[in-house]
Amino acid sequence: MSPGNDVAELGPWFDEFERLAAEARHRFDQGDVIGALASLAAVPMVHEILVNHCGSITSNQPDADQRPGLYL
Repeated sequence: MSPGNDVAELGPWFDEFERLAAEARHRFDQGDVIGALASLAAVPMVHEILVNHCGSITSNQPDADQRPGLYL
């Protein structure tokens, strides 16, 4: 599953990113370090999707090159 260039389609991917972090934290707090690592293993894929699609959305906006704070 991969989002299109619609901003609304990225919402579930941000939700998944948050869910993975919360799941990893919960597992870690319970002493399940291996489980926490398993949750974190999915983060790079979700991160890549978010960065790529957010980048393509912002590159289509006027003056995207002149916005401060886009340091990624």
